[in-house]
Amino acid sequence: MLSKDLFVHRSKLFVKKRIREHGIFLSLLYIPLDLLDKFTKKISIKKLNFISIRKTTKDTVHFRLSGGLGDHLIGLNYILYFSNTFPQYKIEVSGKKYLLEALATNNIPTNWKIVHKPNNINIFCEIEINRFPIVTFFTLHGVKNCPNSLINIIKDYIKFENANSSILRFHPITDASSILYASLNLKNRISQPDLLNHFGISELKFNCIPKVTKLALNRWNLENATFITVNRSIDSESRYITSTKIWPLENYEQLFELLERHLKKIKVVLVGPREITLSQSYSNLINLSGKTTLSELQTLLYYSKLHIGPEGGMVHLRQAMGKKKSVVLFGSTSSVFYGYEGNINVSSDLPRQCCNGCEWAIENWSEVCCISNKNYCQRLVNLNANRVFELISIVLRE
Repeated sequence: MLSKDLFVHRSKLFVKKRIREHGIFLSLLYIPLDLLDKFTKKISIKKLNFISIRKTTKDTVHFRLSGGLGDHLIGLNYILYFSNTFPQYKIEVSGKKYLLEALATNNIPTNWKIVHKPNNINIFCEIEINRFPIVTFFTLHGVKNCPNSLINIIKDYIKFENANSSILRFHPITDASSILYASLNLKNRISQPDLLNHFGISELKFNCIPKVTKLALNRWNLENATFITVNRSIDSESRYITSTKIWPLENYEQLFELLERHLKKIKVVLVGPREITLSQSYSNLINLSGKTTLSELQTLLYYSKLHIGPEGGMVHLRQAMGKKKSVVLFGSTSSVFYGYEGNINVSSDLPRQCCNGCEWAIENWSEVCCISNKNYCQRLVNLNANRVFELISIVLRE
């Protein structure tokens, strides 16, 4: 059986999950949740030390991932650090099936297993990873010689959630607060799950290199070509067709004209989860937007000389495939928080700009600029195609 404190903790998480899923009458649930918070805080988590330890085979930690491509990669990276710290335990991972099949099937340690949902009777710990780890289940019954370091980590996570439930309760609406909290603690998006400094996460170590050769590029006649990939999209599951994270289409077309005129030998491959219709054709451009699987996209991103696009999952994926360089066009999200040191992170130099991003500063931040109140980011619309082309040219000459 679960200890009383963890039973209450798990019940509280269940209620919160239902709120996040349904999003109805949230304000009516503040009072009971607050009361539950107070009740939980009164129960000492020191009771964890007094749960009996039996010599059975509970040896598995289950991790549940959520969010998009980048969120899954960052979660897998956290799990890798956890697994390296506690190699004695088996690891199960669940999340979005199509993402895990593409990202982790061929790239995980032998003690890991990808599952649709947790059903292993040997699970003694379950952790959900959004912005921060959340313990949804933990028991010492049947666990042999659980190290105090792991018990202390679980305690710290529970304490953190109890002290900061307002940040965790309504993810992603409260992401502006979680980003600020992480930034104040000198964390970026990669190290954000390790806010309490248990694992020393400092970089993206999870390896996502595809198990294919350049022969896979034959279908697009790219096997012997030098090409770059360009993306004008955000998460495939987003309800937004456009976003304040995305450079206007006319700016992209100006860039394509420059690439066609000055870099004719470089193939330009337009990628993304949704099909993009251009106003004209370009002799060196192949439009594969909305036409590839995630595995095919991995192959294209891996073999491309350079990637250009908004901050998002594809940029994280390039990093997980050998720290391959990207020119990242930043709009409403923070280049300080999301940018990789090896990339070229660029936005316009406006006299008045939200220099650290406006993500979740308002609820419809992805639709409307916080400064101009228009449906594009003021930083991005003022980013000149000539400047982006110059940066691309510099990288390609390296």
